[in-house]
Amino acid sequence: MTEEKKNSTSVGKNRYMATVKVGSKGQIVIPQKARQLLHLKPGDMLLMRADSSLGIAIQPLDMVGDLFDDLFRTSPN
Repeated sequence: MTEEKKNSTSVGKNRYMATVKVGSKGQIVIPQKARQLLHLKPGDMLLMRADSSLGIAIQPLDMVGDLFDDLFRTSPN
């Protein structure tokens, strides 16, 4: 069994989650199934958002409009 299969789970048809390890340079590898689900290719731009209480969200840049709509609908902490 590959390392990715041991650390991943399909969560429905359009969802996927996995554990990933942060490397010595702070990098992570996006698992193949997640890249396929989002149609990510080398060179694609991603938006990374971090919140000290909610964690990290990474989203394809072309989906940023939806993300900003959601952000501006929520009230600040």
